[in-house]
Amino acid sequence: MTSRPLDVWVVDDDQSVRWVLEKALKQADMEPRSFERAEHLLEALDNSPPDVLITDVRMPGMSGIALLERLRTTCPALPVIVITAFGSLEAAVKAIRAGAYDFVAKPIDMDILALTIERAIQHRALQEKVKLLSEAVEQSQRMEELLGASRPMKALFDQLERIA
Repeated sequence: MTSRPLDVWVVDDDQSVRWVLEKALKQADMEPRSFERAEHLLEALDNSPPDVLITDVRMPGMSGIALLERLRTTCPALPVIVITAFGSLEAAVKAIRAGAYDFVAKPIDMDILALTIERAIQHRALQEKVKLLSEAVEQSQRMEELLGASRPMKALFDQLERIA
């Protein structure tokens, strides 16, 4: 079974950064899509969100941090990687607190970015598994409460466990 290429969207006001990232992401067998402004990205999110989003911090209009804060309510599971030419510890902490998965300073090392994207996808998959398992545990506890603890029901539960 072949998996589809990852959809990686990039928001950066610098056309040359978008061009370089698009080219590098295509070479890494990903499907990039770029936006000059955060507002344009938000319009496109209505159709189908990407697997990963890469955003600059400083942009005209909505900043990358403001975009992160907005995405936490509209697309909470979307992993967001923040990039900036102003790679201070303070900026990194601010981005992470706003909900970024990780922070990469410019100039971007494409090997580090590719690894960060891969880790973000793995992290998202683990979060989804945890959510499913938590729901399954909650559901099984509800079923035990609903069905009771009588001797026939205990026998049925034992039989179901052996079958499983």
